[in-house]
Amino acid sequence: MTLFDGRAKLDQVRARARRDAPDSATKAAELADRKIGKQLLYVLDLVRRWPGRTSLELAAQDDTDRYMIARRLADLEKHGYVRKAGKRECRIGGRPSQTWEAI
Repeated sequence: MTLFDGRAKLDQVRARARRDAPDSATKAAELADRKIGKQLLYVLDLVRRWPGRTSLELAAQDDTDRYMIARRLADLEKHGYVRKAGKRECRIGGRPSQTWEAI
């Protein structure tokens, strides 16, 4: 399964504007959609390249915000693109942390 096969499932992750929202709110939601979509693809690619890493370790691979990665990992897990691969001590943080792998 690729991320594009399940695009309909990812609609729930997307930003939404109310039906009666002004055009500016609709445009802002569309921009957020694109940003979230790019982040999902980016994080899925990280997990595929470095399976078995924690969110902090994945963030360190490309000097990315760890919290953005953690949010997108939760979204990807919810829709069946990644799964938890067990806990171990994070090589960077030194604490027990969840590791991830692509499905």
